[in-house]
Amino acid sequence: MRAVISLLVHLVLAACVASFAIAKDNSEEIKKYFKGMLEQGIYLAPSQYEALFVSSAHSERDIQTTILAMREVFTALRI
Repeated sequence: MRAVISLLVHLVLAACVASFAIAKDNSEEIKKYFKGMLEQGIYLAPSQYEALFVSSAHSERDIQTTILAMREVFTALRI
């Protein structure tokens, strides 16, 4: 049996992550990102320390819908 495992984390930053201090100092951006994604109909775990998993239950359409929503939110947040 073959398995593919995916694990994602989200960092909402306008700059490159060069240190843990930079990565953890984005709570306001994360709040805006989660709110924007929720307004787009995409529910994500409400913490910057939560992991995301893609599974076979997610269709190509689900993934594309999420990507489009992320683009809209990032554009609105100017990230």
